Amino acid sequence: MFTSIEQRRRTNSPRPGPGINLEAEMKKGKKRWDVRVFLMGVGCLLLLAAVLLSFFNGETQSSSPVVQLSHANSLKHAKDEVVNVSLPVVGSKPFSAVKKEALESLARLNNETRVDHDNKASEGSEAKREEAGQNGDASSVGRQTFEASPQSLQKHKVPRWFQNAKLGIFIHWGVYSVPAYAPLSRITLGGDNSKKPADPCKGGWFKCNPYAEWYGNTMHIRGSPTARHHEETYGRNFTYGQFMEQFEKDSASWTGSEWADLFSKVGARYAVLTTKHHEGFCLWPTKVETKTVKELGFGGRGGTRSYSERDLVGFFASSMRSKGIKVGLYYSGGLDWHFKGPFSPTPLPHEGAPWFGSKTGIPDGKEYAQYADAHWKELIDKYHPDILWNDIGYPQEGRWMDFAADFY
Repeated sequence: MFTSIEQRRRTNSPRPGPGINLEAEMKKGKKRWDVRVFLMGVGCLLLLAAVLLSFFNGETQSSSPVVQLSHANSLKHAKDEVVNVSLPVVGSKPFSAVKKEALESLARLNNETRVDHDNKASEGSEAKREEAGQNGDASSVGRQTFEASPQSLQKHKVPRWFQNAKLGIFIHWGVYSVPAYAPLSRITLGGDNSKKPADPCKGGWFKCNPYAEWYGNTMHIRGSPTARHHEETYGRNFTYGQFMEQFEKDSASWTGSEWADLFSKVGARYAVLTTKHHEGFCLWPTKVETKTVKELGFGGRGGTRSYSERDLVGFFASSMRSKGIKVGLYYSGGLDWHFKGPFSPTPLPHEGAPWFGSKTGIPDGKEYAQYADAHWKELIDKYHPDILWNDIGYPQEGRWMDFAADFY
């Protein structure tokens, strides 16, 4: 005769098979699920609270403001501080105050891909030949030669290290870094986009150029925000070239080591420096004969100098390589305000010219072509860059394909 459920529970002798206590088992299962659901709910609430807290602390802002710094402060800082350059801030905190874990995470991610890539690149004879070639060991490898023609240069392959270089840093640094000013503008290259008649940027892109590195041109356009700022801040008779004195004073003890330390910490694989921007001021003591123009006011005491007496490019290259960072050199081949373009009666200012499309504002003639060619030759022969970065274009009579073939 079968015993009842109550009897089995009292005697602690459950009956096998069909006599299992289904009611008790269901109650136990329900209790376990109740606990799991409760814990999951608590976890979701904690996660939501953490997200809301970080949001109100300003750590999840999608658009970060920029730290506004003077040129002197961007070069001089205490030894225990992160390099004080114009970098974005996170919320209300400057870049130097970002949590150490964030920098370490970024560096770890980049280093992981670096190690993986380096391990793969070390396998096979092709990778070994390339590595030897990049290290300058021409005796152990057969270098591929190139001719100064588009057909030959197109056969050049991108180096293995660049294919996996996920992070690079581009630096605009020059005399324009002293005034460090440009108006906030939504003007595009197509002309004026403003709907307000009183907007000072009604004159178009050149008049309200939003790039601080164009300061030397924009300050000479009458009625421009930059021209007004310059006169109010420095005076009508203060020339752009006078900023050179302050730039050289501020960079007198600069070696690039602080930049290299910072770039290495965040895992950068390469860095590019503007060796000469449109203003025509060279960051290395070039041997090429330079010109001066009244509007720029370069020249120093001798009146003929538009270059740095200290070899800033050399310091940059050596400091980056000391941290294993590839060296890139930018050069403005399409513009140099010491030379007038085909649409301007004078070198400065440039405004309203048809710069883009089938016609360009690149200075023409042999004089500028030989000038730019000589600069490129110096940069390649002296600093052996890993990257050449030319801007805008190059004079038609220039020999850029010769330099590319030699560089490759």
